[in-house]
Amino acid sequence: MSGNRIVVGYDASPPSDRALAWALDEAARTGATVDLVYALAFPAYAPAVYIVPGTVAWPDVPTKDAAWALLAAAAAKARAGHPKVAVSEIVEEGPAAAVLRDSSTDAALVVVGGHSHHPVADQVLGSVAVSVAAHAFCSVVIVRDLEAVGRPVVLGLDEWAHAEEAGQFALRQAAARGVPLRAVHAWMPPPDPAIGRRFPNRDEAAIAELVWAKNRLSPWRAEFPGVHVDIASVVGHPYQVLTAATRESQLTVVGARGRGGFRDLRLGSVTRHLLHHGTGPIAIIR
Repeated sequence: MSGNRIVVGYDASPPSDRALAWALDEAARTGATVDLVYALAFPAYAPAVYIVPGTVAWPDVPTKDAAWALLAAAAAKARAGHPKVAVSEIVEEGPAAAVLRDSSTDAALVVVGGHSHHPVADQVLGSVAVSVAAHAFCSVVIVRDLEAVGRPVVLGLDEWAHAEEAGQFALRQAAARGVPLRAVHAWMPPPDPAIGRRFPNRDEAAIAELVWAKNRLSPWRAEFPGVHVDIASVVGHPYQVLTAATRESQLTVVGARGRGGFRDLRLGSVTRHLLHHGTGPIAIIR
């Protein structure tokens, strides 16, 4: 992990409490500092300030004081539970997604909480978490449920940008936790093996996909010889394969696709599906 600062989006909600708990454990393992960031967004229920003459005096002093008091209480509890972790409080004015994006410029990680599952996809995670995952300048961890101790770390293997960073991050996390790494490569055979493939049958194609996965992971393993690695080459759409893998992991790691101008292109459709429907903490590595 480059840098030594973890930013946590905090508002005293249960999802943000889970995010803080994850970040504190990570900081204790790595020696990082933790910044609790609270965003004071202009209230959508007060449109009158746009039509009434005069100075806009929001956020007012009591509102700011309440925000600082909320963070102070959370920080005090965090320091009591993790006395070796340096914890700071930051209150910034602006929409939460924008504040956290700006806070990510010199951070190693941004950690935010995800909401409980909901039938409507855009409601599953929350717009702030989706926006931060797509636009942060550093890696992002979305914490919906706290990690299940003892389970392996899962790495989604692919060909996109930042795959090397994702592989190294996943191996580092597995080493720090003392658990195996399960590298998952999902692939779909063509309807006709003769189309676009040099393999005459599905068995040969499966062997080739497994070899590809081993070769993809091989350069990153030398630095972590103590980590047991299980490589799974699974037939199926990456949506379903990786979502199922999250149910058996304590942390799922995927690489970001790049820094394009469109959110879907930067985040990737598979990653978006994983964020909405996966379980446990999910790390998006840049």
